[in-house]
Amino acid sequence: PERPDPVAQITESHVGRDEKIEQLLLTGLEHYFAGEYDQAINVWTRALFIDRGHARARAYIERARSAQ
Repeated sequence: PERPDPVAQITESHVGRDEKIEQLLLTGLEHYFAGEYDQAINVWTRALFIDRGHARARAYIERARSAQ
């Protein structure tokens, strides 16, 4: 059976904006530390769609790009 996309679940749930961003940041960190840099960047980019000026999301993306 297909596993549900945890990122899609985060963005579709009824949690607040800040909680969504925090969950996306943590999910991205899990990908980052697993060496899945492209996936981490993808998740953190979703956080930027919610808050374009989010400094941590931008910093994490830059760190992952440097690690690639």
